[in-house]
Amino acid sequence: MGKKFRILCLSGGGIRGIIPATILQELEIESGQKVTEIFDLIVGTSTGGILAAGLGSGKSPEDLVNLYMSKATTIFSRSFGRKLKTGFGLLKSKYSQKGLYESVLEELGEGKISQSKVDIITTAYSTTRNTIEIFKSWNDNFKDLTFTDIAMATSAAPTYFPAYYTNNQSYIDGGIYANSPIEIAWIEGIKKGYAPEDIIILSLGTGYSIEQPLHTKNWGILSWLMKKGKAPLLNMVFNGVKVKDNYVANLMFENFLYLDPLIPDTKMDETDHSKLLKLYEISKNYSKSLDYQRFLYDKLLK
Repeated sequence: MGKKFRILCLSGGGIRGIIPATILQELEIESGQKVTEIFDLIVGTSTGGILAAGLGSGKSPEDLVNLYMSKATTIFSRSFGRKLKTGFGLLKSKYSQKGLYESVLEELGEGKISQSKVDIITTAYSTTRNTIEIFKSWNDNFKDLTFTDIAMATSAAPTYFPAYYTNNQSYIDGGIYANSPIEIAWIEGIKKGYAPEDIIILSLGTGYSIEQPLHTKNWGILSWLMKKGKAPLLNMVFNGVKVKDNYVANLMFENFLYLDPLIPDTKMDETDHSKLLKLYEISKNYSKSLDYQRFLYDKLLK
């Protein structure tokens, strides 16, 4: 058994990023260490990518919890005029970039990812080159990108936000291929020379709920893109990728734990403060679960 390589994986899920942020806040309280001191690599997609960028920039989990709690209405804000202009999200993205960009910039700033406190990876998809993009903080190809740049690129979820332009390319949410970027994290550990048994992965989801069945037999394009304020097809893609990756990881990896609490049905663009507070309380309690505590002291902090 050699030196351990500890990886934190952070899934997508919009405003529900408050869930992993809260679990990480409790981790720092329990361990007496910063998240960036516990993990050797942090990998995130979409809202998980915002968290990864935030932690790399030096923000604490508490700072990031406050970001979700205080900026939800700013990030997911649209006037009646925009609703009409976008055909209620059918003709253009549901929200403009302005609220998200201003909120992320205020929190993460303009620091370069090459200055990250810990190695970080975020994912995106380049619509310019029609290929995946994996932003690595130590890769010279991305040395001029800021924490805000990679946070915006990884979280530009189709139908919700416009694509984000940086690095001479147009990017959308990496959740379309790696909503739970465990395989990317695992491969990076192997590439760095670590034996499989020495790689420890904690994967944090953004909650799941028992949803009502969807009767899709007679759905057309518009129904798949938007139904009752949700984007069914996009949600299925994001959720399917996440479930598949964690299912495979549970079968293959020795030192792996996936945490994903059961939550009330909560939209990715929820802004109701009481509902966000409920997610916060659920996450605090969930961090006390027996499986997590066992993994914490038998694997992660050992």
